[in-house]
Amino acid sequence: MVMLPNLYFIHSLRSGQASVISRVKEDSCNYTKKFWKPRICAKNKGRDEAGHSATNAMYRLVRLDGVKVGHVRALNLSEDKAYRVVTRSLRPLLFQIPEFLSLKECDEVIQITQKQHLKDSETVYGKAEGIPREEFEKSLNGRNLSFEKAALCRRMFRPENLDKDKDRKISLQEFITMIDKEKRVHPTNEDARPIFRLFDVDLDGLIVPEECVNLTNAVYSEFLYNLEELKLTPRYYLRFSETASLPRNEPLVKTLQERIAKLTGLSRRLIEKSEPIQAVRYSTFGHYNVHYDTTFGGAKRTECCRGTAYDDCHLCRFITVILYLNDVIKGGETAFPVADDPQKFHSRNYSITLNKRCQEANLIIKPKKGTAVMWYNHFLEHDGADHMGGADWMTLHGGCDVIEGVKWIANVWLNAPVKSGGEI
Repeated sequence: MVMLPNLYFIHSLRSGQASVISRVKEDSCNYTKKFWKPRICAKNKGRDEAGHSATNAMYRLVRLDGVKVGHVRALNLSEDKAYRVVTRSLRPLLFQIPEFLSLKECDEVIQITQKQHLKDSETVYGKAEGIPREEFEKSLNGRNLSFEKAALCRRMFRPENLDKDKDRKISLQEFITMIDKEKRVHPTNEDARPIFRLFDVDLDGLIVPEECVNLTNAVYSEFLYNLEELKLTPRYYLRFSETASLPRNEPLVKTLQERIAKLTGLSRRLIEKSEPIQAVRYSTFGHYNVHYDTTFGGAKRTECCRGTAYDDCHLCRFITVILYLNDVIKGGETAFPVADDPQKFHSRNYSITLNKRCQEANLIIKPKKGTAVMWYNHFLEHDGADHMGGADWMTLHGGCDVIEGVKWIANVWLNAPVKSGGEI
């Protein structure tokens, strides 16, 4: 676990926080150097040149100033308590808030969730599990397996990829690293060994270039299917957990929304109109591979998604807040592989899977009951438009395997307004 560096304190906003937010709404441009940093600096009142309602404070986006890693500020988020907000990284801009929920509130969220119908967690790509043999065979139609195999062999023996010692021999561990990097699966030694033997023709425990190049297409096809077969096991899903949405009318949900509004400086209405809070239960081997919470690029429309309709639009999750609802006996950390390290991101020197490489992440948050973690998935645009800025590529994160026990969290995604008209 990454330890907290020396902590630095600033004065609490205390009762002045409400007036701070009010002044931001009234004069965002003049307040950019103060505590809250407004997204919109309107050129004129009403609508801007593009027809956007740029001065609509109800949907104004703001970001906290991280100052530096280890910086601590005190915020009054409820009437009787000051909360410590600790800067854990600047890219992504991420804060940790100990005791954001009381122990009683954590238990109540779990109780509310257990009354709902928990279902298997999915992503915008489904569960990303493997496919059965018949479907796999159909997927091979039209593919040039000879070309794919040759390309894989070339990459496998490049020193900058796997063959670090330049001995032109690939061991089992190097082979597992290759599967992780190429196919986004990190098998155990036991699961990888039979797949490795497809390449290791002379069974000497090493793969040499000739063995790889001389593989038949039938054997290469079997290699690909074995990976799909692995992904039929929940341990190798992209995401393995159960989820349920919390009812919006629950009093505790309203309380949390009010607290989050004070933490973020966003309007209560924007928070209420964002996606429902999602509670998640991870059992043993439960995990979520490295991913982004927001989407960008690829959609035919440029608008943000409305409600729960996720087809052909962008998620536009400006902020993510994770609420940790219990202590996990072992595992279950939230890992940010490339936090504050652009070079590591650009060199792709990280693993999509975390089951064996969790501790290699630059920032690791251990789940602790009552703690919250908040980060910004997007930058801000100070151009007077209603759409938010581009996504921060450094927000890559994932949930490490639960090794022992159960992990409960709640995901809070705060959505930006859609581009056309200021509504979510």
